[in-house]
Amino acid sequence: MGFEDADLILGLMLAYGMGIPESHEEAASHYLRAAGKGRALACRELGTMYSKGKGVPQSPAESLRWYREGAEAGDVDSQMFLGNAYEEGKGVPVSYEDALHWYRKASDGGSGWCKGEIGYMYEHGLGVEQSYEEAFKWYVDGARAGSAWSQFKAGYALEKGKGAPVSLTEAAGWYHKAASQGDAGAQCSLGMMYQKGSGVPKYHPEAVRLYRMAADQGSPWGQRLLADMYEHGLGVEQSYEEAFNLYMMSAEKGDKWAGFKLGTFFEEGKGTSQSYGEAAKWYIASAEKGVVSAQRSIGRLYERGLGV
Repeated sequence: MGFEDADLILGLMLAYGMGIPESHEEAASHYLRAAGKGRALACRELGTMYSKGKGVPQSPAESLRWYREGAEAGDVDSQMFLGNAYEEGKGVPVSYEDALHWYRKASDGGSGWCKGEIGYMYEHGLGVEQSYEEAFKWYVDGARAGSAWSQFKAGYALEKGKGAPVSLTEAAGWYHKAASQGDAGAQCSLGMMYQKGSGVPKYHPEAVRLYRMAADQGSPWGQRLLADMYEHGLGVEQSYEEAFNLYMMSAEKGDKWAGFKLGTFFEEGKGTSQSYGEAAKWYIASAEKGVVSAQRSIGRLYERGLGV
């Protein structure tokens, strides 16, 4: 960067408090001048500021305008944001074709996440002809570029045989890479492999460690899987109380299977006070989400007039 980038540099320093007091309003002013000189990074920063309402009035339309300016100037992250806006209809009508256009641009610029998103669109037939094989190729491409989410998806495809022959060892390898980057889905999937001895040696303490990593990030899946380990004393000292607390955290975030387990804990008084009323509440919530076991359980309570 040279003298002509002074506004961009000063904007970054003001926005992030690097050596000078933080001021988003002043940062925005400098970004505007830098953007007028064609600086793509300044455009992206303005897009983010308008998106969050930091230093400028919050405006999805202005945010999108600046992301587009950055994308057209070649900023990969702006291309990613713009593609995501078209995919999810954030400030613009949903357009999978436009989403793919910008994801491909960002992919060409090295974005592993966007490679994974292209894979996702092939997997689900969004704007392209559905193809698990093509999806897998993009997931692997994104995984090799370092995207944790793409690594998780490549692992899942190899574990389930979607677009590639089943290879549990390779699946575990990609899960390991994604889990080490903090991907909660990969931590849960790899944990299940250690719990079952599938593709890796069976080792419950490692499963517990991975589930706990996901649970600590707030993953309802990780919380439920960890609760199951405490319930049955697998890799940890058995504790219905700890299991109950974890099932509750998971269920409150919408996990339907955790809701069913809460129902059983309340019905049986495991780790909490026995309550048919609470059991019925959680069975109903889970049953409405399609859990057959919960539907049977609430039916049994109605039949016996317990808690309902």
